[in-house]
Amino acid sequence: MKSDSNQFSQANILYGSGDSQKQASIDVYCDAQSARFRHVFGEQKGIGIDTVHEIRRRALIAAGSGIQVFILWRVDEMTHEAMQALLKLLEEPPQGAIFFLCTRTLFLPATIISRTSRFAFFGESESVVESSDAAQLFADKIIELKAKLEQEIIEQKSFSRALVYRLETLIRLSSALTSTRISPKYLMDSFNILA
Repeated sequence: MKSDSNQFSQANILYGSGDSQKQASIDVYCDAQSARFRHVFGEQKGIGIDTVHEIRRRALIAAGSGIQVFILWRVDEMTHEAMQALLKLLEEPPQGAIFFLCTRTLFLPATIISRTSRFAFFGESESVVESSDAAQLFADKIIELKAKLEQEIIEQKSFSRALVYRLETLIRLSSALTSTRISPKYLMDSFNILA
């Protein structure tokens, strides 16, 4: 099913390997809503804390009677500090600001995920996986596993054999879902584990 611009909310995660389909859906939305401004970040390099401060500054400037759209690419590569600043912005998003967080994986903090609508884009087909489809349920299971694993790591302050096994399972599930490989460094940063 092709993306319908009415399905998007104020904050959206567009994940999976279909980057051109993500862009096409955002374009359809912007045209349908007559967006006054489109701000794009993270195309060439990862988004850091300074970029999130710039996004916040622009978001607080009213777009008159229209809306302004913020498109953030490679969100799963953001620094921990930038992710925390983004979370604060999504907790109380300015009126008229619409956010599209584009990512290959769902390795994002549960707090970010809980404040967004999620849409999966795979391959070069024009399909968007609806939230009732099996792929969405699969993605939700990954998020649930990640949250449980994070909590156990925080409580135990270390890795047990069982946690390592669950982490390996999580990596396999995410790789199967997104067709991407996850670097150990990213996982270390994601879970705030010191080498």
